[in-house]
Amino acid sequence: MTGCAVYQLQAVLTPVAVTDLTGLMFKYNVYVRLRYPMGELIITATDQNSPVYKIGDAAAQLDTTPRTLRFYEEQDMLTPFRTARGTRLYSKDDIARLRVIQQLTRLDAPLRTVRELAVARPGSRSGDEASHKVSTLLSALGHDVEKKKQECEDALQQISAALKLVEQCYGCQNKPTFQDCSGCPVEKQTRQSRLFHLIWDRDQARGG
Repeated sequence: MTGCAVYQLQAVLTPVAVTDLTGLMFKYNVYVRLRYPMGELIITATDQNSPVYKIGDAAAQLDTTPRTLRFYEEQDMLTPFRTARGTRLYSKDDIARLRVIQQLTRLDAPLRTVRELAVARPGSRSGDEASHKVSTLLSALGHDVEKKKQECEDALQQISAALKLVEQCYGCQNKPTFQDCSGCPVEKQTRQSRLFHLIWDRDQARGG
Protein backbone atom coordinates (compact mmCIF):
# COMPACT_ATOMS: atom_id res chain seq x y z
CA MET A 1 0.00 0.00 0.00
CA THR A 2 1.23 3.50 -0.77
CA GLY A 3 0.39 7.00 0.32
CA CYS A 4 -0.47 8.15 3.79
CA ALA A 5 -2.92 10.63 5.27
CA VAL A 6 -3.63 10.48 9.00
CA TYR A 7 -6.01 12.81 10.78
CA GLN A 8 -6.20 12.91 14.58
CA LEU A 9 -9.01 14.21 16.74
CA GLN A 10 -8.83 14.44 20.54
CA ALA A 11 -12.11 14.13 22.38
CA VAL A 12 -13.50 14.45 25.90
CA LEU A 13 -15.48 11.32 26.65
CA THR A 14 -18.91 12.88 27.27
CA PRO A 15 -22.09 11.13 26.06
CA VAL A 16 -22.43 13.68 23.25
CA ALA A 17 -18.81 13.19 22.21
CA VAL A 18 -19.21 9.42 22.20
CA THR A 19 -22.26 9.75 19.93
CA ASP A 20 -20.35 12.04 17.58
CA LEU A 21 -17.37 9.69 17.51
CA THR A 22 -19.60 6.72 16.77
CA GLY A 23 -20.86 8.54 13.69
CA LEU A 24 -17.31 9.40 12.68
CA MET A 25 -16.21 5.79 13.02
CA PHE A 26 -19.14 4.71 10.87
CA LYS A 27 -18.43 7.22 8.13
CA TYR A 28 -14.65 6.90 7.92
CA ASN A 29 -11.99 4.23 8.26
CA VAL A 30 -11.22 5.01 11.89
CA TYR A 31 -8.88 3.44 14.41
CA VAL A 32 -8.61 4.05 18.14
CA ARG A 33 -5.39 4.89 19.96
CA LEU A 34 -5.09 5.18 23.74
CA ARG A 35 -2.18 7.31 24.87
CA TYR A 36 -0.68 7.10 28.35
CA PRO A 37 0.14 8.44 30.93
CA MET A 38 -2.28 11.30 30.17
CA GLY A 39 -5.12 8.84 29.62
CA GLU A 40 -6.51 10.68 26.59
CA LEU A 41 -8.41 8.96 23.81
CA ILE A 42 -7.27 9.78 20.30
CA ILE A 43 -9.44 8.83 17.34
CA THR A 44 -7.32 8.48 14.22
CA ALA A 45 -8.96 8.53 10.79
CA THR A 46 -6.85 6.95 8.07
CA ASP A 47 -7.65 7.04 4.36
CA GLN A 48 -7.94 3.80 2.44
CA ASN A 49 -4.50 4.19 0.83
CA SER A 50 -2.63 4.61 4.11
CA PRO A 51 0.08 2.02 4.80
CA VAL A 52 -1.35 0.19 7.81
CA TYR A 53 -0.10 -3.31 8.55
CA LYS A 54 -1.33 -6.06 10.81
CA ILE A 55 1.08 -7.23 13.47
CA GLY A 56 2.29 -10.22 11.44
CA ASP A 57 3.04 -8.06 8.40
CA ALA A 58 4.80 -5.44 10.54
CA ALA A 59 6.90 -8.12 12.24
CA ALA A 60 7.88 -9.59 8.86
CA GLN A 61 9.00 -6.17 7.59
CA LEU A 62 11.16 -5.74 10.67
CA ASP A 63 12.47 -9.33 10.66
CA THR A 64 11.18 -9.88 14.17
CA THR A 65 8.22 -11.55 15.88
CA PRO A 66 4.74 -10.37 16.85
CA ARG A 67 5.65 -11.21 20.43
CA THR A 68 8.49 -8.67 20.31
CA LEU A 69 6.16 -5.96 18.98
CA ARG A 70 3.68 -6.69 21.77
CA PHE A 71 6.52 -6.42 24.29
CA TYR A 72 7.50 -2.97 22.97
CA GLU A 73 3.87 -1.95 23.27
CA GLU A 74 3.74 -3.22 26.86
CA GLN A 75 6.79 -1.06 27.59
CA ASP A 76 4.94 2.01 26.21
CA MET A 77 7.47 2.44 23.42
CA LEU A 78 4.68 2.76 20.87
CA THR A 79 0.91 2.49 20.65
CA PRO A 80 -0.37 0.94 17.41
CA PHE A 81 -3.81 1.72 16.03
CA ARG A 82 -6.65 -0.57 17.06
CA THR A 83 -9.70 -1.41 15.00
CA ALA A 84 -13.12 -1.68 16.62
CA ARG A 85 -12.39 -5.39 17.07
CA GLY A 86 -9.04 -4.70 18.71
CA THR A 87 -6.80 -5.65 15.79
CA ARG A 88 -3.43 -3.89 15.95
CA LEU A 89 -2.53 -1.86 12.86
CA TYR A 90 0.91 -0.33 12.36
CA SER A 91 1.47 2.81 10.30
CA LYS A 92 4.55 3.85 8.39
CA ASP A 93 5.55 6.05 11.32
CA ASP A 94 5.18 3.08 13.68
CA ILE A 95 7.49 1.00 11.47
CA ALA A 96 10.08 3.80 11.45
CA ARG A 97 9.83 4.10 15.24
CA LEU A 98 10.33 0.35 15.63
CA ARG A 99 13.39 0.42 13.38
CA VAL A 100 14.98 2.98 15.70
CA ILE A 101 14.17 0.79 18.72
CA GLN A 102 15.72 -2.21 16.96
CA GLN A 103 18.85 -0.27 16.05
CA LEU A 104 19.37 0.86 19.63
CA THR A 105 18.71 -2.57 21.11
CA ARG A 106 21.18 -4.13 18.65
CA LEU A 107 23.75 -1.72 20.05
CA ASP A 108 22.93 -3.08 23.52
CA ALA A 109 21.47 0.26 24.60
CA PRO A 110 19.74 -0.26 27.96
CA LEU A 111 16.07 -1.04 27.36
CA ARG A 112 15.19 1.34 30.18
CA THR A 113 16.91 4.20 28.34
CA VAL A 114 15.12 3.40 25.08
CA ARG A 115 11.77 3.30 26.89
CA GLU A 116 12.42 6.57 28.72
CA LEU A 117 13.29 8.27 25.43
CA ALA A 118 9.99 7.05 23.99
CA VAL A 119 7.89 8.45 26.84
CA ALA A 120 9.91 11.52 27.91
CA ARG A 121 8.06 14.14 25.86
CA PRO A 122 4.44 13.02 26.34
CA GLY A 123 5.13 12.50 30.03
CA SER A 124 6.51 16.03 30.59
CA ARG A 125 4.63 19.12 31.74
CA SER A 126 6.58 21.56 29.57
CA GLY A 127 8.99 21.75 26.68
CA ASP A 128 11.74 22.78 29.10
CA GLU A 129 11.19 19.72 31.27
CA ALA A 130 11.03 17.45 28.22
CA SER A 131 14.20 18.88 26.66
CA HIS A 132 16.19 18.41 29.86
CA LYS A 133 14.96 14.82 30.21
CA VAL A 134 15.78 13.99 26.59
CA SER A 135 19.18 15.71 26.80
CA THR A 136 20.17 13.65 29.84
CA LEU A 137 19.00 10.43 28.22
CA LEU A 138 20.78 11.16 24.92
CA SER A 139 24.03 11.95 26.75
CA ALA A 140 23.87 8.61 28.57
CA LEU A 141 23.00 6.85 25.33
CA GLY A 142 25.93 8.51 23.57
CA HIS A 143 28.28 7.27 26.30
CA ASP A 144 26.99 3.70 25.92
CA VAL A 145 27.28 3.79 22.11
CA GLU A 146 30.80 5.25 22.30
CA LYS A 147 31.82 2.38 24.57
CA LYS A 148 30.30 -0.09 22.13
CA LYS A 149 32.13 1.65 19.26
CA GLN A 150 35.48 1.16 21.03
CA GLU A 151 34.66 -2.51 21.62
CA CYS A 152 33.80 -2.93 17.94
CA GLU A 153 37.02 -1.23 16.83
CA ASP A 154 39.02 -3.55 19.08
CA ALA A 155 37.18 -6.58 17.68
CA LEU A 156 37.92 -5.43 14.12
CA GLN A 157 41.62 -5.18 14.95
CA GLN A 158 41.59 -8.69 16.41
CA ILE A 159 39.77 -10.03 13.33
CA SER A 160 42.21 -8.33 10.96
CA ALA A 161 45.23 -9.75 12.80
CA ALA A 162 43.71 -13.24 12.84
CA LEU A 163 42.94 -13.09 9.12
CA LYS A 164 46.53 -12.23 8.25
CA LEU A 165 47.78 -15.23 10.21
CA VAL A 166 45.15 -17.68 8.96
CA GLU A 167 45.89 -16.74 5.34
CA GLN A 168 49.48 -17.92 5.90
CA CYS A 169 48.06 -21.45 6.23
CA TYR A 170 46.67 -21.42 2.68
CA GLY A 171 48.04 -24.47 0.87
CA CYS A 172 49.11 -26.28 4.06
CA GLN A 173 48.51 -30.04 3.71
CA ASN A 174 49.04 -30.93 7.36
CA LYS A 175 46.15 -31.77 9.65
CA PRO A 176 45.40 -28.58 11.65
CA THR A 177 46.35 -29.90 15.09
CA PHE A 178 49.16 -29.11 17.52
CA GLN A 179 50.81 -32.48 16.93
CA ASP A 180 50.67 -32.32 13.12
CA CYS A 181 51.78 -28.69 12.86
CA SER A 182 54.71 -28.83 15.25
CA GLY A 183 57.03 -25.93 14.54
CA CYS A 184 54.43 -24.08 12.49
CA PRO A 185 55.51 -20.41 12.13
CA VAL A 186 51.90 -19.27 12.48
CA GLU A 187 51.60 -20.97 15.88
CA LYS A 188 54.33 -18.71 17.25
CA GLN A 189 52.33 -15.62 16.24
CA THR A 190 48.92 -16.58 17.62
CA ARG A 191 49.26 -14.14 20.51
CA GLN A 192 48.69 -11.35 17.98
CA SER A 193 44.96 -12.01 18.16
CA ARG A 194 42.80 -13.18 21.06
CA LEU A 195 40.57 -14.92 18.54
CA PHE A 196 43.05 -17.78 18.41
CA HIS A 197 41.87 -18.82 21.86
CA LEU A 198 38.66 -19.71 20.03
CA ILE A 199 39.72 -20.95 16.59
CA TRP A 200 43.08 -22.61 17.25
CA ASP A 201 43.75 -26.05 18.70
CA ARG A 202 42.86 -25.64 22.38
CA ASP A 203 45.96 -27.29 23.81
CA GLN A 204 48.11 -25.27 21.45
CA ALA A 205 46.33 -22.02 22.28
CA ARG A 206 46.86 -22.59 25.99
CA GLY A 207 50.48 -23.41 25.49
CA GLY A 208 51.16 -20.53 23.07
